[in-house]
Amino acid sequence: MKFFFLLLTNIFLQAFDNNSGQQYFKEKKYKQAYEIFLEQVNKTKSASSQNNLASMYKNGYFVKQNYKKAFDLYYKAAQMNHPNAQNNLALMYINGFGVAQSYNEAFLWFSKAAKNNDAESLYNLSILYKYGMGVDKNETLAQHNKQKAFEAGYNKDK
Repeated sequence: MKFFFLLLTNIFLQAFDNNSGQQYFKEKKYKQAYEIFLEQVNKTKSASSQNNLASMYKNGYFVKQNYKKAFDLYYKAAQMNHPNAQNNLALMYINGFGVAQSYNEAFLWFSKAAKNNDAESLYNLSILYKYGMGVDKNETLAQHNKQKAFEAGYNKDK
């Protein structure tokens, strides 16, 4: 029972620290956010913190923009089945940021995130199907994924 309690406490603290980092990020206190995300990555290998830290490297918040480092962090988090990281990794492949451009790899990672009902990935899949990028052009699957994206809460205006 003690182990279970310690495990729950550790999970709660990870979530709290990551949420603190996200709050600092929203407040544009990038140094504090970076420090929290980095600590969580080093301590717990948290997929969420890796995804957040990757976004900081991708966009150059507090750190020098580094697409390769962002790609590596997204990849690690995506391997841990983090849907947002899988979507972000696919976008890195689409744009060729930190990696050779590959629509096939983008399709693979959008598909993995879509299996977790990630709204943005479902929408992005619809685009790939619509234009035949990394997959055979298929208007039916394009419309199907677009509809699923909106059902999952996708909002083009966000």
